[in-house]
Amino acid sequence: MNFPNLPYFVDTNGYKMSESGAIVLYICEKWNPALVGATPEERGEAGMVYALIHELKLKVHGLCVTSDPTDESKETIKNMVLEGIKPYATRLDNKEFVMGNTLNYVDFLLYETIQFFDFCTQGEIFSRYPSFEPYV
Repeated sequence: MNFPNLPYFVDTNGYKMSESGAIVLYICEKWNPALVGATPEERGEAGMVYALIHELKLKVHGLCVTSDPTDESKETIKNMVLEGIKPYATRLDNKEFVMGNTLNYVDFLLYETIQFFDFCTQGEIFSRYPSFEPYV
């Protein structure tokens, strides 16, 4: 394996890889290409949205592991989450999934991120953004 790390994936043909985002994309492309997007534009937008969600998640995670658990730091993290996730809640107002009405690999990351942010906001994410309720 060129870049050993956890998680890792070993395909039935012996191909080995690591990095969760790359693994999800590989599995979708191999076994259900529709999850990646039907057109270059859909795939491009999915990649962009995936990168933006991932970046937000990393910023929040970084604060969680480097901040002392004071009331002030918890409030800072909560505010960052509630502001940062707003565009995705708005995006889901008229759609079943983040890329439209068809499941996409980006939905897996958003689902995981919403679960993490639910913890960070002690449930306020769902009261502030009800469009996430049916999503999870």
